[in-house]
Amino acid sequence: MARLDTIHRYALKGFSPETLDACSLAADRVLPGDRAYALARPGAPFDVSAPAHMKKKFTLMLAFYPELARVKTRLIDGDQLELSLPSGQSFTLDLPQKTARVSVDPGLCQELCALASLEPETLDLVHASDQALTDIPDPHLSIINLESVKTLETACGLPVDPVRFRGNLLVSGMEAWSELEAVGQVWQVGSAQLEIMARIRRCPATSVHPDTAQRDIDMPALLMQTRGHMDCGVYARVKTPGLIEPGADISRVM
Repeated sequence: MARLDTIHRYALKGFSPETLDACSLAADRVLPGDRAYALARPGAPFDVSAPAHMKKKFTLMLAFYPELARVKTRLIDGDQLELSLPSGQSFTLDLPQKTARVSVDPGLCQELCALASLEPETLDLVHASDQALTDIPDPHLSIINLESVKTLETACGLPVDPVRFRGNLLVSGMEAWSELEAVGQVWQVGSAQLEIMARIRRCPATSVHPDTAQRDIDMPALLMQTRGHMDCGVYARVKTPGLIEPGADISRVM
């Protein structure tokens, strides 16, 4: 039977995930705290007085700067975020709880820009109280089928860490690629119900190994060669709120 294997939250957009033991989902909201913060580059159109969805090109993230995969993040008590750099240095960011755009420590800016092979520049930590800084403006979760990922491993002959796909919910026990045909269905996961909204077209960020930061697999090309498309995973809307935990059964209710 299909079940929920892992819950991942990416508090800082474009950086490493945090694994959750359980999570309470609210209707029509993203996973709590997911992509709640981002590092905005100079000129990013983030208006504190009227925050709105912002395209990822305006942020510092591994989709454009793969070496950032080597930075590990850790949420501390919900109001601080620790960034551990490959140099051994660590920085702690105080996380605003209301909509804000605040300057980042110049030392951290310098380290991150050097890692990304950028000229030194100022970075701002941005947060919108009612708008997650996800790739899409809709308040959706993302689901990755681990059985589908296994077929990609077989196709390329290399281990494929599902973290490449940066999903919130990793599920197992489901037929490979069946999730792509589930658009329009409603799934029961724990006490929550999720409506499957759309397939996810993958970008070059999935080509980056989440630990080594090497572009070792051209994932969009592999998907096209083996599946005839570049989709892996689906977006889901929280239709009915509830608690989810790893190990929870997944069943179709509509």
